[in-house]
Amino acid sequence: TIYSASEFEALNLTGTKYLIPGIAPSKGVTLLGGITGIGKTRLAYDLAACVMYSEPFLDEKPNDAGNVLFINSPSEMILDEVKEYFFDRGILGSNKYSVI
Repeated sequence: TIYSASEFEALNLTGTKYLIPGIAPSKGVTLLGGITGIGKTRLAYDLAACVMYSEPFLDEKPNDAGNVLFINSPSEMILDEVKEYFFDRGILGSNKYSVI
């Protein structure tokens, strides 16, 4: 659809709903990118734990808490490393996650 400027401005849009305000939308995909070893995985696990336990993430409290699905690429990390990260972040021992 092509909108003129006045048509676009007249649209009644609800805005983006966020899981974590200003950081992660509640729908869609959030992508973390960066060079190897910069900390993307630890950041993702921290984000997931914050959603699981309703803790602040970068000073923003999640709007909802819930379960998390971790998708592990075998070529990226071995399960021992994943388990170590989970232990470090306090994810182990919770029933609020699944791993593929």
